[in-house]
Amino acid sequence: CCLAACTAKTEQPPGTWTTRPNEILATHYTKYGHSSTFVELERGRILQVANSTFTTSDDGGITWSEPFKRTDIRGRPVGGGGPSLVRLSGRGIGLACYRRDPHAVTPEEKRRSVHVVFWRSDDQGQTWQPPVRITPPSAMSTSCLQDVMIRTSSGRIVMPVNVHFGQYRGPNNIEYPLDGRLVKNQWVSTSAHFRDPTFLAVYVVYSDDDGRTWHRNRDDMLYILHDWSTGYDKVSEPSVAEVTPGRLLMVMRTSLGRLYQAWSTDNGETWTRPAGMPLAATETPAQIRRLPTG
Repeated sequence: CCLAACTAKTEQPPGTWTTRPNEILATHYTKYGHSSTFVELERGRILQVANSTFTTSDDGGITWSEPFKRTDIRGRPVGGGGPSLVRLSGRGIGLACYRRDPHAVTPEEKRRSVHVVFWRSDDQGQTWQPPVRITPPSAMSTSCLQDVMIRTSSGRIVMPVNVHFGQYRGPNNIEYPLDGRLVKNQWVSTSAHFRDPTFLAVYVVYSDDDGRTWHRNRDDMLYILHDWSTGYDKVSEPSVAEVTPGRLLMVMRTSLGRLYQAWSTDNGETWTRPAGMPLAATETPAQIRRLPTG
C-alpha cells in the first residue's frame, strides 16, 4: 500500500484505517508487503522494485505500470528480499537485495547461506550486470531492511546490514517457538517476527566505485554493550542517513523499548557504540531520511 500526502479526498476501503484520510492522494493495493524500494529516474520517472517485481510511474506515484520482471545480461532474475535502490553516477542505478545460496540443501544451510548482493544498471534499469556479492562469506545469515542503501555526498554507496547467529531450530529440525500461549491445547504465536530467536548485530559495507568493489566497516559488528563483561543486547534492521558531508547517523531496531543510534564521522568506516535514543518504540524497525531542508 503506497500513500502520498496531499489534500485530495479519497474513500477508505473496508478493513483499512488511517488517522488523516483526507490527505491520501492515492492508495495502491499490492501483494508486495513492506519489501519495497523506490528511485527517481530521468525526467521525474520513478522506478519501484519489490522483491523481483518492477513497476514504474510517470506522474509522481499516482499511477503505476503493470508489474514486470528484469533479468541480468546472463538471463538470471534480478531482485530478492529487502531490496534497496540507489542512483549511481551518470545514468546508472544500483539494486541490493539478500538471497540464499542456490546450492544450500537443508533448512539450516539455506538460512545460514543468506547474503547480500548488488546489481548495476547503466541505462536506468533497462539492462543489468550480473550481481556482485557485497557481504563476505560467513557461517551466519546476513540480511537487510528494505530501502536503506544511500549514496553520500562524496559518491560513496553505504549499505547497512545485520547478521543472525545462534540456534534457530532445535532437535529433529523443530523450530523454536516464538512468544505465545496455548489456545485450545495448540500453541499460538502472539508476537511473531517481533521476537527473533537468535542474536543479531549490525555492520556496514560501502563502495567508492559505483558498486563494483565493496569494503566492510573497519571496527567490526555493532551491538549494545551494557557492561564490559556481562551485558549485551542485539540490534538489527539498521537505516542510515547523511547528516552533513561524511557524518552519518544510523538508527537500529532493538528489544529495549526504544530505538538505538550510532554515528560515523568518516563516511561509514567506523562507528560509535550503539546508544539509546529518546524515541520509544516496540521491537520494530525504523527508517531515517535526510529531508531537503537538511
